[in-house]
Amino acid sequence: MGVFGRGAASRISIRSIHLRNTANFVVPENYKPNRSLLKQLPWKAGLDIWWKSLSPNRLSDLQKDLVEFMLPSHLQENQRIIKEFKKTTIDDKGNYINEVGFKIINNKDKPTKHLVFIHGYGASLGCFARNFQIINKFKDTDYNYHVHFLDNLTFGLSSNPKVNNDTINYWRIPATAIVKLFDKTPTDSKKLYRKYYKLIEGYQLDPENFEKYRSYFTPILKDLENFYCSAIEKWRLNNDIESIDYLVGHSFGGYWCGSYALKYPENVNNLVLLSPVGIERHVQAVTNTDPISDRIEVPTLDPTSYKFLSRLPILSKKH
Repeated sequence: MGVFGRGAASRISIRSIHLRNTANFVVPENYKPNRSLLKQLPWKAGLDIWWKSLSPNRLSDLQKDLVEFMLPSHLQENQRIIKEFKKTTIDDKGNYINEVGFKIINNKDKPTKHLVFIHGYGASLGCFARNFQIINKFKDTDYNYHVHFLDNLTFGLSSNPKVNNDTINYWRIPATAIVKLFDKTPTDSKKLYRKYYKLIEGYQLDPENFEKYRSYFTPILKDLENFYCSAIEKWRLNNDIESIDYLVGHSFGGYWCGSYALKYPENVNNLVLLSPVGIERHVQAVTNTDPISDRIEVPTLDPTSYKFLSRLPILSKKH
């Protein structure tokens, strides 16, 4: 986990930390784990699930059930917690970001610190369910705290608008730049660096193919970054949050949080990245500043270099 603290424009502090889970999660008394294995779902049960799915509020109801399951209202430790379920409009078309929030008021005369959690790709705020109880850590402290768990735009219960870029093909994903790999050594999983990375003899790019790839994807990536980062910013503004004290992003959410912090550094006090993706350099990066030629290059395992091949060597010989 990486933690970035605010400092002068020329100074960034970075810490890598690992935390043990110390949360005292209490399983509800009426909870009984289902230990049965079903080879086939009964017709009646399947019909019941389908019928309930037709309810326009089904996902919202499940979200509330999840919150109640993780933070039971009847427990004494949760009595002072204020729960919020809200949708914040972010544009004039009515698109919105869905949020589950938890607040604790320790002193009405003190300021409120804001923690914002953003999930990764193919997920929703529910992936942080086991972190909902973090609000209890802030009881009887010097500040009031408001923890926001967001469904990123186009995910979960948030709106799903299209990116304003007509070149995006939603049906067929274009191929990345061609990379020819030179590897005479059979892959041995026990000899891989950090389980996923293999150092091979060399690789080769096709300059014409690479420039075509770069010219196509660069404007798309810029529009995507603006699409997601501006949504977070509109959410912040429309909730009257002066600055985000802790912006926490997991996986792909870490990429967007990092992008947001770079675009709006004055609005983020601390940035926490949990297993972020897309922040390393690699040979197929559209930002690659190395000269692109057809000669065979020697790769590296250094993720700060554009000669880094990421996981390509363990996938196949040609990409």
